[in-house]
Amino acid sequence: MIAERKNVEKYLDDFEKKAAEAFMNYQDSGIASYERSYRKNQDLAECLKIALQTDTDRTSERERRANNISKIADALEEKEYTKKDVKKILLHIAYM
Repeated sequence: MIAERKNVEKYLDDFEKKAAEAFMNYQDSGIASYERSYRKNQDLAECLKIALQTDTDRTSERERRANNISKIADALEEKEYTKKDVKKILLHIAYM
């Protein structure tokens, strides 16, 4: 996922640069095609930003959940539950 994330970040930078360039060209010339290019590239950049944020949120949620499950497993083992009981409880929690 790291390589894919780097590619997405590269595309994001490219779209932002294209949008900035198109905006400057539109400001200088007033030609409508530059404005359309600006809006298109801005929209694409915004979509990529949302995708990156969603990926970050999912990763954070997975890490939080794994951390909680680990803490619960440690606590259950301290209470002398069998490994089978711990697995059953953790599976139940994982599917909540």
